[in-house]
Amino acid sequence: MTSIAPDNFNGPPPAAGAPSYAKDFPLYWDIVFDRITTPGMGWNIGYQSTFPEQLIRRLTAARMSVQMGVSARTAERYIPEETRYEAEAKLDQEMRSSCLGLIDKHAEQLEALNESARSRPALGLIIGDNGIAAARYSVKLCFDLADIGSLYQTSAVARSCLEQLAWSNAVAKLDDIDKIQNISAQSQIAQLSKVNASSGRLYGWFSRHSHWAYDAHWKSFDEIDGKVAVINRSVHYKVQSYAALIVLSRIFCDVVCAQLASRSSENKIRMEPGPFSDLMATLISVVSPSRQDRATSDEIRNLADILALSATPNA
Repeated sequence: MTSIAPDNFNGPPPAAGAPSYAKDFPLYWDIVFDRITTPGMGWNIGYQSTFPEQLIRRLTAARMSVQMGVSARTAERYIPEETRYEAEAKLDQEMRSSCLGLIDKHAEQLEALNESARSRPALGLIIGDNGIAAARYSVKLCFDLADIGSLYQTSAVARSCLEQLAWSNAVAKLDDIDKIQNISAQSQIAQLSKVNASSGRLYGWFSRHSHWAYDAHWKSFDEIDGKVAVINRSVHYKVQSYAALIVLSRIFCDVVCAQLASRSSENKIRMEPGPFSDLMATLISVVSPSRQDRATSDEIRNLADILALSATPNA
């Protein structure tokens, strides 16, 4: 889950040279917590499953102490000694970590290759790598949005991420600033499909959800007590978002592999479909048995078909 900073939260101190209004508009900490103290029982405190057990115990005692009106030391006595805070494996976080881990691994390979370059790279490579770095952050942000159950907002950022990758892939071959400036990100999606054949259909999927197409936005309506309700976030949205982000992660890795291969004869790397295909298969196996939402299951299978295009030989 994503930590949401309260209104009076003081974020990181403004960097040197920051504008005078930085103190009034601080950037909040970029922290994602995967655990939370018992919901519905006082103030919720987010923490990470990797925190030391003793720290988690003390956080629990601190919250209890305020509710009980006693010291934290006293409150801790009410926590049974045998209480354990072992991290329960969460499928969503395993999938998120797998995708982001692969993205980080590929991006770091590209950074390492650039650092070892002996000659000045083409201008397009320098600028294009900035786009890949931006896309790397965009995917993480997409997972943050997906984790709170937002589908349409996830799609909007993910669509932009695909454009970042398409543009970076296109300008990497150029060394003329005028030509680089005239490259339109949207127009390069077709060229991106030559790197990964699923790019075009995934871009269309994100576009329908970003541009509020009827066949996509009907999912946002429901009927509750005889009234039409708008669904802002849901678990159905989350699993659909995760399925789409699995495909996006595969495309990201393929783009980096293409860049590595174009810059060095020793980097003829081609992503195998294994990890991403396995993640999608797991998602299908978890969602398909549920008969409560056939539409969600069908949507995920549609995205699995799009992922399968990644294995199609490039044009």
